Amino acid sequence: MRIQITAVEAAQLATAADALPPGVTRLTGSGPAVRAEIDLREIPDAPAGLRFAARLLPVVHATLGFVSYDNGHAVVQVAVDAAGLPAEKLIGWALPPLDKALVKQGLPRGLVRLATGPGTRVTVDVRAALAAKVPGVTVTSVTYDDGIFTVDASVDAKAVALRPR
Repeated sequence: MRIQITAVEAAQLATAADALPPGVTRLTGSGPAVRAEIDLREIPDAPAGLRFAARLLPVVHATLGFVSYDNGHAVVQVAVDAAGLPAEKLIGWALPPLDKALVKQGLPRGLVRLATGPGTRVTVDVRAALAAKVPGVTVTSVTYDDGIFTVDASVDAKAVALRPR
């Protein structure tokens, strides 16, 4: 199966499913990146450092650039700025509340974590997320080009057979 979707369409689906991370107030995509506007005051259970930052600069902007997809994990380059100043340190503070929000949505802990490598990157465990929400669907590749994600996936028909509610 192949799915092609823009970042904006994905954001609209995530919003409709109430699946956007807490604090994300706007998401746009075009060219090589996705840009998110995040209101730090809206992040529940924020650690002290993030609450302090929210008092000084309540809204930050994150630019997310898709780097790679391998073995069920997506790697994303992240740049964060607050009032034009680099603010990547906020990423580490934002991950624990993000993790809690994802767990509340029925996903396993640790889906998103800081990654090693050049620049600031996060790794998303797509395989674990799908196993929790859509067993039997395996993403085999993901590419991102000029605002469009192309996702290739295989589907185990036995595992995703319609189930009564």
